[in-house]
Amino acid sequence: MDNRSEIRLPARQGDVLLLPMPDSAWNPGKNKVNTGKSLTVALGEVTGHHHTIYADTAVIESYETGDVVAQAEKIVRMSVGTEIRHQEHATIAVPPGVWRTVTPREYVAPEVSRRVLD
Repeated sequence: MDNRSEIRLPARQGDVLLLPMPDSAWNPGKNKVNTGKSLTVALGEVTGHHHTIYADTAVIESYETGDVVAQAEKIVRMSVGTEIRHQEHATIAVPPGVWRTVTPREYVAPEVSRRVLD
């Protein structure tokens, strides 16, 4: 468990769920680590709307897990508090730390799943 004084709770914005993870969950291994001031965690294919995490004063790090069964699409690490924004949802403050993003999946046939399309 983290030694953080702040308790981090799961956060949901529409189709996106952010789950707090211990710092030890940050283990990209051979996965490519992406860095930047923003990170889009879900994109609406039809509307173009997006759920994006913004950090004005720090770099956001992330990597894709490829774990379809656990629906863990990205592991995200932020050194400062950030915000997740969307065109049709209220902005949510996200405390610093390691987070796992989860988006809904639909099952179309045995052993076949895909991300729900917007």
